Order: sequence, then C-alpha cells, then structure tokens
Amino acid sequence: METFVVAFDVSNNKIRRRINKILASWGDRVQKSVYEIKILPNEVSKVTEKLKALLEPGDSLRFYAQTQQQNPLCLGKMEVNFQLEKVIVI
Repeated sequence: METFVVAFDVSNNKIRRRINKILASWGDRVQKSVYEIKILPNEVSKVTEKLKALLEPGDSLRFYAQTQQQNPLCLGKMEVNFQLEKVIVI
C-alpha cells in the first residue's frame, strides 16, 4: 500500500465535486482541496488517469508520494500519527 497526499485547484464546481468523490473513496480529506489516500501500487495509474480525464486547461492536481524517510509535521486541530517516508512529486 502506498500513501499519497493529493492537492488540487479546480475552478469548475461540478468537476471539483467529482474529484472530491473519487478521492474520498480512496482516503481522507484533510483540507478543502487536499486528501491523504492509501492505494495499491498497481492502482495508482488507474486513479490518476480517471482524475486526469476530468481536468480542464488551467486546473492543477498533484500527487505527493509519502515514504518513511520524512514524516509530515501536523499542527492544528487534528493530531495525526504518521509513519511515512519522504515526499516525491509525480
């Protein structure tokens, strides 16, 4: 299982709702346009292709792979216990 932080900036409300629905099925929403998802390595391309098909010019969606070398620092209301490695932009 791989963990990703997914962040997006989409202007179309209908597309944004569809992206939220897809990402919510794979993980947890941590901000309005940020999710933490856990996914099998062989399913990554399936999810990214599904999301890529929704994007319009000017939209942005990024996957940041997490590994055990770097644990994110979480400050604020939600305390989270991560066992992740490092951030890799794909």
